Amino acid sequence: RVLFRSDRPVDLDPESVASATVGLVRDHEILRTTYQQPAGMRLALQHVHDELAASVRVFDGSADDAARAESESPWDIAVESPLRVVVATDGIVVTTPALAADSDAVAYVAAVLVGDAALVEDALQYADYVQWQLENHEDPDRSDAREWWTQRRPVAPSTVSFSRSSEIGRAHV
Repeated sequence: RVLFRSDRPVDLDPESVASATVGLVRDHEILRTTYQQPAGMRLALQHVHDELAASVRVFDGSADDAARAESESPWDIAVESPLRVVVATDGIVVTTPALAADSDAVAYVAAVLVGDAALVEDALQYADYVQWQLENHEDPDRSDAREWWTQRRPVAPSTVSFSRSSEIGRAHV
């Protein structure tokens, strides 16, 4: 699992978070994907649904307690949404299975949910990275492009700063 919790209080309306979550799930098929393992197969198969509601709930407690509860709760990735969002009394918790997202992707999801346009706009898209890989494969002497992407490639942050008075951080994998 990849889990992000806010380090500082985030003033969020649960209905706004739920609405933003619906948009994220609609726009990103990985958030509508389940992982089913047919009998006799070693690896699971991805199934992308046309629609799949994410879990968004309000937790009457701290973000720390919500994160602890999330990390211990069972998750059936064959049928359940790969996105869980918990709005706690003092922050927000975003969780995905490691199959669905890395810490940078979860930071992007959290940024969208708290409305941090600057971080969302600067997010590195996987399709951009794949295009770079293809170009690199076709022309191995593209050191200028490799250098640009190497500088741009994010390192999994321990804390992600938002332009609003909040921070989301500490990825727990």
